[in-house]
Amino acid sequence: LPEALKELVVSEKDGEIELKLERARHPVGEVLEALRAGGARIDDVHTREPTLEDIFVEMTRAKPVSSRGA
Repeated sequence: LPEALKELVVSEKDGEIELKLERARHPVGEVLEALRAGGARIDDVHTREPTLEDIFVEMTRAKPVSSRGA
């Protein structure tokens, strides 16, 4: 997997890799080209839109709070 795509990996199981892409930042065609250029063999591709639950979990996930010097 090319280094630039490793940050997009959500899961890896049984030789399948799930990537989380943002349409505006990660065009599918460019991601596929990067995978091929990196030597990945692509047998099949699945896409899915996030569910309302996915969106809710993403929005409510705890984010680290930066501390400011007082």
